[in-house]
Amino acid sequence: MLLLILSLIYLEKWGLEEKGRNAIGILTITPGEGTIIAADIASKSGDIEIGFIDRFSGALLITGDVSAVESALRSVIEGLQRILGFFPTDLTRS
Repeated sequence: MLLLILSLIYLEKWGLEEKGRNAIGILTITPGEGTIIAADIASKSGDIEIGFIDRFSGALLITGDVSAVESALRSVIEGLQRILGFFPTDLTRS
């Protein structure tokens, strides 16, 4: 799982609204069905928005301020471990 802090230029290029969003969280989850659960957990964990979700590839992109995105990603990691028995991974930042 990867937390990227990108400029607003990338948000615009990807068709995402700026609205004070300065962080992007990107997850790739296998199996892809876990992405739906991850999106649910992330959306309930704080002030983030789902930018993109694809249950076939397992991709999930969330946006928000840095602390909200990081909190959402941590909630997803913990939730998938607890609910589905996934093995947790480290959260990285760049």
